[in-house]
Amino acid sequence: MPRRALRCFGIFVIETKNFGGGIDASKRSRKWTATYHPRSTHPFLNPVHQNAGHVRAVENLLKLPLGRCHNVVFLAGAGELKNGPLAGVVEGKLAKYIEGFQTPLIEAAGCADLGRCLRDSSCSRDPLACRAHRAQWRSKFP
Repeated sequence: MPRRALRCFGIFVIETKNFGGGIDASKRSRKWTATYHPRSTHPFLNPVHQNAGHVRAVENLLKLPLGRCHNVVFLAGAGELKNGPLAGVVEGKLAKYIEGFQTPLIEAAGCADLGRCLRDSSCSRDPLACRAHRAQWRSKFP
């Protein structure tokens, strides 16, 4: 049986949020709000904007041209968008969403090298880098 050619449909940078209730959200707003019942709300930073910084960091690290990384927000909990679907925001079935991308964006031969570069530069392996990252985040969003 012939082997399928490996194709790379881009780098998926995924921000996961685990909220229940209704989520009042729009692409442009700075904050979103999760509503659990009429008197219980939880505002949080727009994860699409938050993840855009992660996308830029990955593109810079890997020296990729713009558009090779996908900004994806995955709502893992029972939360539902109150205002309808938003591009790049996935409510369940993340694998199916990713499988929908069919245009190769990166040469297949370089995919393994990109993965190694990401793994090797992960701050999650370095406690000092993690603390510095959190401190930088807190200074931007007090």
